[in-house]
Amino acid sequence: MRMRRNFILLAVLLAGLVLVNSYVYAESRAIHIGDLIQLEIAKTDLSKAEIRDSFKAFEIESLEKIDSGYKISIRSFEAGKKIVKLGDRQLKIQVASTLDEIDRQDIFEGDLEAKEVDKMLPMYKLLVVMVAVIALLSFLRLRKIFSNRSRKELSVYSQFRTKVEEIKLEDDNYFVYLTLAFKDYLEQTFNRKIIGKTSNEIIAEINYIPQLDDYLNQIKEWLSFVDICKYRGKEVSLEKKKEKREELIRIVDLIEASKEGVNYV
Repeated sequence: MRMRRNFILLAVLLAGLVLVNSYVYAESRAIHIGDLIQLEIAKTDLSKAEIRDSFKAFEIESLEKIDSGYKISIRSFEAGKKIVKLGDRQLKIQVASTLDEIDRQDIFEGDLEAKEVDKMLPMYKLLVVMVAVIALLSFLRLRKIFSNRSRKELSVYSQFRTKVEEIKLEDDNYFVYLTLAFKDYLEQTFNRKIIGKTSNEIIAEINYIPQLDDYLNQIKEWLSFVDICKYRGKEVSLEKKKEKREELIRIVDLIEASKEGVNYV
């Protein structure tokens, strides 16, 4: 699920990059001779005739009334800066000639080959971005796989300690995660189905495990306390949470010692 969220986030970022590039391209594109220019004239008291007169230096392709004012489409076949007066406002339009962009002093010879159209974003740049995204996703996936693999190589007890120590005391689901770590330890250690069972069902299940006979009461008391916190919403201080965590670790340490035949006091 987390990998899917990361992929969606990166896909959105990639799409945003393309859109921003398109916008910048549109903003920076020069207006050349013969280009169709479409403008919206909003909030104006000018009539159609007055607007036509304002754009008399241009070839007017269309002029129509819209809800916000007028929409006009124009072309110019002369290069240079043109100033259009619209009431008390001025509109400056710079029309460039493609010939101005060619720096040469000799006689100009025509070229019958089609001129390459500007690209919004070169394909190689898109390819680089996509490769970077794929590489990042692959790295995150591999890191997760190796992290899980290294954790599995730890002993059951080491896995339990790692999980317990990773749980933050401030977490609202602190006792839920703490109980889950204990259930996982019991299930892996004694090869019994523990995860998914209630506290009473857990006690009934482990009641037949001889190594746990001396610790059943401690386990029962600990599970009863955390059940009150989980299901009845009992407020518990951070110090109390830490105390119950140490108590659980102590119980597991006793179980580990009994497995090895050590008199752990």
